[in-house]
Amino acid sequence: MCEATTARYAGLRANIPASQGCADLPWATCFHPLRGLAEYGNPRLGVTTLLGWVVDAKLKSSFEMSKTNYPVTPAVRLLREKKIAFEPHLYDYKERGGTAHSAAELGAPEHIVIKTLVMETDSHEALLILMHGDRDVSTRELARAIGARSVTVYDPARAHKHTGYLVGGTSPLGTRTQLPVYAEKTIFDLPRIYINGGKRGFLVSIRPADLRTALTITEVSVAIA
Repeated sequence: MCEATTARYAGLRANIPASQGCADLPWATCFHPLRGLAEYGNPRLGVTTLLGWVVDAKLKSSFEMSKTNYPVTPAVRLLREKKIAFEPHLYDYKERGGTAHSAAELGAPEHIVIKTLVMETDSHEALLILMHGDRDVSTRELARAIGARSVTVYDPARAHKHTGYLVGGTSPLGTRTQLPVYAEKTIFDLPRIYINGGKRGFLVSIRPADLRTALTITEVSVAIA
């Protein structure tokens, strides 16, 4: 945490009566290094200090609003139809910001923000590939895994016709056309992931296992750092 942010949170904490614990505050959250270690294998992910830091009341208010005021997209309708529990997350969309921007906006590790890429084989068959936000797809390995000669990124305009979603708001859930879906196998090792909810500036968090409930998925190992 940077010095400016530390000072800001320290100032907020100084205004809390000593008799009032963190858990008693409706807009406060305590974080612990063991949580980051247990969930992500790194105590710095999802961690502040042993004593905990007070979360900004404005951010908390925004989060509470996003839980009720969010777009009902085809992806959301599918999650509801399949009775899959999810949490909606709204953020300020940035053109070409990618998962690095959305992860920063939500305060989540980019590794657990999953991107949905539309690609096509040499025979012009469209497909979806789900990948960690901080990893790229090896098209050579993907082609080999699915038995194609080559795989390339699909033209955005044509991709929209298949998915019904705009670039930056593409979800694997509720696509206009049912497409083959491939996913990096290590995604399923995570306790929870963020994935596009079908609109720019809108992600949903779910358990990775729920992807299998909603979709027919083939696991692959095609990630490159």
